[in-house]
Amino acid sequence: MRLAILDDYQNLALSLADWSKVKEKMEITVFTKNMANVDEAAKTLAPYDVILMMRERMPIRRDLIERLPNLKMIVTTGAHNRGLDVEACHDRGVLVTHTSNLLAQATTLELTWALILAAARNLPHEDRIIRAGAIFRIASP
Repeated sequence: MRLAILDDYQNLALSLADWSKVKEKMEITVFTKNMANVDEAAKTLAPYDVILMMRERMPIRRDLIERLPNLKMIVTTGAHNRGLDVEACHDRGVLVTHTSNLLAQATTLELTWALILAAARNLPHEDRIIRAGAIFRIASP
């Protein structure tokens, strides 16, 4: 099996996670530059079974999907990718997965505010104190 990681222009994907289990089963190729057109993408990506879309810079539309004979799965970051033709994937039996689910729809913006509030209120420290068994007594007026 072969995995193509697209548009990793900073060449960081393989350093940001433990890929050892994936590497045991798949050959991984990282593409740091966007492909110029559908013909180049079709020729380059034809041997790959799985495509990981890091961003929406490389559109994967029906005309490309139909030219990728080995494609079995596309993974995309985020809950929605405007550059991916999900219907065409469905028609070809290509599994599409993403990094969000219906139970966790928090966006980057919401998570950023949560981290800001946690820092402003010193929540990590307070959490550690409570987990360590500290007892707080409320002073009576």
